[in-house]
Order: sequence, then structure tokens, then C-alpha cells
Amino acid sequence: PTVLNYNSRDYSAGSQIWDIKAAYGRIFFANNGGLLVYDGIEWQNYATPNNTIVRSIQLGQDSSIYIGAQGEMGKFILEFNKNISYNDILANSVVLKEDLTDVWNLNAMDSILIASSGPKILSINKDNVQTIAEVENTILCMARVKNELWFYEQNAGLKKYSSNGISYVSSQMIFDNQSIVQIIPSDNDTVYILTESNGIHIFDGSSIEKWETNADAFLEKNTISCGYYSPKYGLFIGT
Repeated sequence: PTVLNYNSRDYSAGSQIWDIKAAYGRIFFANNGGLLVYDGIEWQNYATPNNTIVRSIQLGQDSSIYIGAQGEMGKFILEFNKNISYNDILANSVVLKEDLTDVWNLNAMDSILIASSGPKILSINKDNVQTIAEVENTILCMARVKNELWFYEQNAGLKKYSSNGISYVSSQMIFDNQSIVQIIPSDNDTVYILTESNGIHIFDGSSIEKWETNADAFLEKNTISCGYYSPKYGLFIGT
């Protein structure tokens, strides 16, 4: 297949991409320079009010794109004339806003937006923003798995948050000394757990096991940085 490579001179923004989402006939990139948007023809970059690095993206309803940045969280809204407007969703949460660090993870649970910043898990429901859970160390990655939030707490392991509070996903393998870079639910009960330097593990609905593949030798020599699951094509890994 043809692969097109774009550099920062092509799109006139930062060189690092932290997150990618696609919808509404566009591709959205969390970029050092803001929210970078590509419609297949033109590139547009939309900076946040404080001009900080955008770390995460979550697609909303009604052509809205939520972003997590450095000390900022907001909602970009696509308009019919192709303009994009911005709403600060932390405008009424001064105390929380002052305490906010990089927002690395955004997830949607029904109409509620869930974010992680440092050791905190935040719930955003319209103008109501609150801390719903807090751990000791930084949360490095997070994903919705059915009705639970799974997250990797740095140096502490793979945990989950539910109505019963916080607990380990599995007592069998807690990953306390392995860095998890991404948690990827599939379209069945399987959850892929990508570690930085110890390959891929899978949760089959009852237990976690190391997934032995013909790519193991390659993964031992290269650091996993990201992944994506396609129901049609399976698991893709980026190094």
C-alpha cells in the first residue's frame, strides 16, 4: 500500500503526536502545538487558550472533540462553516484547574467524560467536575473495559476502578515492575495489555497470560509505544 509521510513543515505545528482519532471526515491529532486537524486536503492547527501541549483526545457527540492538555481540558466544536469553537470545561472549577497537570487519558462512559491527571481520576458531567478516585502514583494509561476503568499506576500495577472502588485487575499478574503503555479492549472479552519491554499480554475474561507470537524476537529489541485494534484486521503495534 502507498504510505504518505508528513513532517512538521507540511502541517505547520509541533513535531510530536500524542493521540489520534478519526471522525466527521477528518483526522484529529493531539499535537505539541494544539489540536491538529486534517480533512484530506488541508491542515489546520487549533491552539488551546494557554497554548499548551494537547496530550489526549476523546470524540463526543454533536461534532465535539474533547481534549486534555497541560493544565487544560476543553471541548472543540465543529461548525457548519468549517470553523471550530472552543469551550473551557474547567471554567467553573478553579481549584481543580490550579491542581491539574498533564491530562494523558480521556475516556467516555455514557454521557460522562473520564480523565486522568497525575494520580487522579476525574469525572466531568457538563459543568460538574470532580475527583472520583486517587492513587499514590501517576496513572500512565487508562481504558474503559465494559463498565470498568482499567489503568496502569506507575510502579504499582494494573488496577481497575468500578462501583466497588479500586482493586487489582488480577492477583495473578499485577505488573508492578513492568511499564504498561496501552490497554486495548477488543470486540469480545479479550483485552490486550501492551508493555514497554515485555511484549503483549492478553486477558481472556478470567486470567492474564503472556501472548506468544512470531513477533516476540522483534519486540524484545524494540520498545512498544502504542497499539490499535481493528475488528477486521486484528491488533496493530507501533514501536
